[in-house]
Amino acid sequence: MGLRAVRQIGFLCLTASPRLALHALRIASSGSHGVLRLLMGVGVSRALAGGLELLLARYGDARTHEKYGKNTEIGRAGARLEGEFARSQPVAKRLTLRVEFSAGKGNWAGIPWIAFLDRRETATTRSGVYCVYLFREDMSGVYLTFMQGVTEATGSRGRKEGRRYLRENAGELRSKAASLAASGFSLDDDIDLRTDTSLGRDYEHSTIAYKFYARDEVPDDEVLLQDLEACLSAYDG
Repeated sequence: MGLRAVRQIGFLCLTASPRLALHALRIASSGSHGVLRLLMGVGVSRALAGGLELLLARYGDARTHEKYGKNTEIGRAGARLEGEFARSQPVAKRLTLRVEFSAGKGNWAGIPWIAFLDRRETATTRSGVYCVYLFREDMSGVYLTFMQGVTEATGSRGRKEGRRYLRENAGELRSKAASLAASGFSLDDDIDLRTDTSLGRDYEHSTIAYKFYARDEVPDDEVLLQDLEACLSAYDG
């Protein structure tokens, strides 16, 4: 197989999954059968996984070198993910649920997120509880979390007292989300967003339950949606 063809296949795989792209050069050398196996792998549903991986791969560079804006690669990728999640079965069947992506307001956020907000509980990430993907600040992975809004808690109580309140409340809420343990979620205070920012620390104090996906190891959409359904079911309760 020619180098040009290998590069083209690698690019096609990268749009579906950065992890799949890493396999392109390894198996393309096995000839047409290897290429067939590779292209069959692209058929696995990875619209969500590919979008998450793209953010993990590109966000850090954009934050450092690019001007903030919605009409950027990151902004467009986030908008696509919003739509993909909104159309997914776990979200679409819940008519009161809204999906929101944020990479900051005016400037790139240290920790971008994708939130799932039930209007019966909250219309904003500032308060209430909700499910949300939180990206580590160093972009080494992303968490699916069940957490509390932090802005109102820390704003009305001060940061020190607000964090104490959030952590205590998280402990109490874990009894209602205990079913998440069966889906591989952790229910403790040990989430690590790899951040030294005050807001990032607030997020850590507010987290009720979490599940981690490492960069280049985000599972296929079927698994992501199973985990999201588990999180949303706990949210429903």
